[in-house]
Amino acid sequence: MAIVEVGPIRALFMLDLSTDHLPNETRRQIRLGEFYQDPTFLTEYGFVFYIGECPHPEAECRTLAACPCPAFRAAMKLAWSLNLKFVSFDQDAKIHDGIDGLPTYEP
Repeated sequence: MAIVEVGPIRALFMLDLSTDHLPNETRRQIRLGEFYQDPTFLTEYGFVFYIGECPHPEAECRTLAACPCPAFRAAMKLAWSLNLKFVSFDQDAKIHDGIDGLPTYEP
């Protein structure tokens, strides 16, 4: 299995982010099944989303426009830039401060 390392971010086959990279409202929507996309895996500690391959630039606009959360869109863009198809948001994962376009929210 390949390991991707870009600055402070390390990924095996998915982008591993803290749930603190999502606003509380988005976390609530995901847990209640009200988010625009259901997670692939949902646990008491977080969730994993399959985001697929980076779509064609024209389709990317539609894919990202469908997502109501700017923070989630930023995570998708980061994962695609690393050729990853999954994004994990885990409450115990490292918080990545200072990554361009990837916000951090208070729990």
